[in-house]
Amino acid sequence: MCFTRKQQKRKQQKIKHKYKKNKIHPTNDTYDIKNMTISEIGDAICNELLFCSHCKKHYPSEEFKMNCNGCDKLFHCGTAGRCIGKNCNIKMLNGSEYRMPYCLHCVDLKLDINCDNTDNCICKTCQ
Repeated sequence: MCFTRKQQKRKQQKIKHKYKKNKIHPTNDTYDIKNMTISEIGDAICNELLFCSHCKKHYPSEEFKMNCNGCDKLFHCGTAGRCIGKNCNIKMLNGSEYRMPYCLHCVDLKLDINCDNTDNCICKTCQ
């Protein structure tokens, strides 16, 4: 025989949570999908802004130049270029070569080739 009222307390807790319902109420109806055409819905979905890790601002996805191979961040500006070392060249299936891109933070800026405005650089692993 149990004299502690644990079972009665558990039943009361279940009753309280049984009738609680969570509802989602939209606060801002900026996109009314029922009245939009298919091209307008596509523009609304594809009109995203991405964050540049160098200048710390948001830009459309078309303006981004590269995804850095060293730190794996997106860059709109602050790019060092593509590495010309042997370790960073990948031969594609169609026979062309792909060189890995790097940002200014992932290359040694003491080298002259990394400070030029050309698209060539040498990463720290190939150095």
